Amino acid sequence: MESERGENPRRKLLKRCDDADVSGDDQAILVDRISHLPEAILCHILSFLPTKSAVATSFLSKSWDRRWTKVTNFDFKDLPWRRWRTTGTESSLSANPGGGVPKMDFVGFVNMVLLNQSRENSINRFRLQIKNRPFVNFSFIFLNIWVTTAVTRNVRVLDLDLSPHLPLHDDSDDDYHDSEFHLPDALYNCGTLEVLKLEGAFLIKPPSMVSLPKLTDLELLSVKFDSDESFSRLISGCRMIHSLVMSRDHCNDGMTVCTISSPVLKLLQYSQDFCQKCDMQAEHHLQLKIDTPALQRLTLFDFLTEVIVRGLTSLDEVNLEIPYIQPEKTVRLIQAFDYVNSLALYDSTMRIVSKAINTLSSSFDKLTKLAARVECCQFSHLMSLIDRCATLKSLQIGKCRVLCPHHDKSLGDPPRRIPKCFLSSLTHVSFLDFEGHENEMALLRFIADHASRLTTLNVRRREGYVVPEEKMHLLEQRLSSSAVSPTCAISIS
Repeated sequence: MESERGENPRRKLLKRCDDADVSGDDQAILVDRISHLPEAILCHILSFLPTKSAVATSFLSKSWDRRWTKVTNFDFKDLPWRRWRTTGTESSLSANPGGGVPKMDFVGFVNMVLLNQSRENSINRFRLQIKNRPFVNFSFIFLNIWVTTAVTRNVRVLDLDLSPHLPLHDDSDDDYHDSEFHLPDALYNCGTLEVLKLEGAFLIKPPSMVSLPKLTDLELLSVKFDSDESFSRLISGCRMIHSLVMSRDHCNDGMTVCTISSPVLKLLQYSQDFCQKCDMQAEHHLQLKIDTPALQRLTLFDFLTEVIVRGLTSLDEVNLEIPYIQPEKTVRLIQAFDYVNSLALYDSTMRIVSKAINTLSSSFDKLTKLAARVECCQFSHLMSLIDRCATLKSLQIGKCRVLCPHHDKSLGDPPRRIPKCFLSSLTHVSFLDFEGHENEMALLRFIADHASRLTTLNVRRREGYVVPEEKMHLLEQRLSSSAVSPTCAISIS
C-alpha cells in the first residue's frame, strides 16, 4: 500500500472528494463549473498564478495535464527560503525509470517549463526573480538562454530581478565570484518589448545600434553601466518611452554623467542614495542632465548629483528631496520650477528653503498644490513660502521623519501677514503626523481662523504615535471655536 507521503496526488484529490459530504450530482456541478469553461478562459485564469502553481494544476485530471503549456505569462521565483522539489507534475513530464518523486532544482524547473511550451506561442510576460542563490550548477549561460528565448517568442513585459551580490559559479574555477550579467544583444533590438524592468546584477552594455520601438516603461534599479554613452545609447533607442525609473545606490556604477534626453518622456523618477565610500568634495562629481521637453512629472531623491535641467516646458508636478550639501544649487533648482502646478518638498529640501526663504526670488504664481514635510521650527518659514503661492488651492503639511528637537516649543508670534491664498483660493488643508504639540495646534488654529474659503481640514495622527485623548479633545475645541467657515468639513483621525 502506498504511504500517504508517496500517494499519487490525483488519487489524494479523488479521496478528498469521496470523503466530503457532497452528493454525486453536486460533485459533477462542481467539476463542470471549472473544466467546462472555454479553453481561452482557463488559460487566462492560469496566467495569474505563479508558474509553479500553474504547472501543479496538471495533477487535476487528464484534461489539465498539458493545459499549463499554453500559458503566456511566466513568474519564476528562486528565493533563499524556497526549496524546489518536484511532485507528480514533473514526474509525468520527465523520465523517472526508478519511480517515486525525482528532485529538480530551480534551473531544471525553468528549463522544463520553457521546453514544454509551444514555440508558436508568444510570451506576454516573463518575470524572473533570483535572490542569493546558493546552488553551484548555475551560471549566466542559463540566464542568456532564458532571456533569448523570451525575446524570440515576442515577449511584451520582461521583469528580471537578480540580487546585487548573487554568488555565481565559474566553470573554470571552484570558487564563487560576484559579477554582472551582460544582456544579450537581441534584447536591445526586440520589436515587441513594451516594459523592461532590471534590478541587481546587470551590466548595461548595449550594441552600437539600439531599437526598442514599442518600449514605453523602463526601470533600472541598482544596475551598473559600461559607460556614460551606454545609458545614452539605450535611451536614444527608446523612441516611444513614456516612463523612466532609475535608482542608483552606489557612486561607482560606471556612469559619471547621466544624460536623460528624450522628446517623448513624460514621467521620470530618479534617486541616488548616499554612499559612505564617496568623497563628495573631490573624486565623485556626478551629474544628472535632464532634457525632456514633454516631461510632466519629475520625482528627484538625490544625495550626490549636481542636477542640470533645461527644456522642461511641459512640467506639471515636481517632488524633491535633496540633502543639505550644496544649498545654493538646490535653491536655484527649486526656483527653476516656479511655473509648475504641483510641488512637494521633503525634509532636507524644506530645511534649505527655510534657511534661504528671505533670498528666494521666485513667486510660485501658478502653483495650486503644495506638499511640505517640515520640522516644527520651520512652520513660520512654511507660511512665508505659502505667501509666495497666490493661487494655492491644496496644502498638505507633514512632519519630518526625524524628531525635531524643538517640537515642544511654541510658534512664538503668529505670522505678520496672512498669505494671499488664504483669502482667495485655499480650499483643502491636510495636516499629517499630528503629535499633539502646542505649535501644531497653534498652526492649525491660525489656518482655521484666516483661510476664509476653506472647505476641508483633515488632521491625521502620526502612525505608531499615541496622542493623549485630552490633546485630541483640546484640538477639537480650538478648531470648533475658531473663525473657520461653517461649511468647512473638519476631520480628525
